[in-house]
Amino acid sequence: MDGLRRLITQNVGLRWLLPVALDHLRETAPIEAESGFYDDDLLHAVLTRTEEIWRNSPHLAHHLDETINLLTDILPDMQRLITEWRAPLFDMRMMTEDGSRLADWGKHVTRTHQSPSGEFQVHFYYNKVTGKILPFDYKIVFKAN
Repeated sequence: MDGLRRLITQNVGLRWLLPVALDHLRETAPIEAESGFYDDDLLHAVLTRTEEIWRNSPHLAHHLDETINLLTDILPDMQRLITEWRAPLFDMRMMTEDGSRLADWGKHVTRTHQSPSGEFQVHFYYNKVTGKILPFDYKIVFKAN
């Protein structure tokens, strides 16, 4: 994966390599929960690509955001980088472009679900008027055993 990280950092073949990197990060996210180890170098390389790349490939941005939500033990420097990556993508206009008000949105939590990794809930933003769910800024929270 070091070669993949290097190519992504150099913006080489991002059209083909970003999906491969995102799939790898997604596949290894559950292992992070068990071992506490995660490929921070690859995640850093992916997160530091330009905003334009993510705006032009919203499906990849969504894929990365979902993967980040699976991580449980994020170092402070990486959390700062994630916040910086999300900031331009998470736009309040997205919440009001259909005419609804910010006050219509609220944070919600699903019922507890069972998985092979344990019990979890999904935390997300929901618009009680339109029934829409915000596609960014949600997370899966596993209950501590």
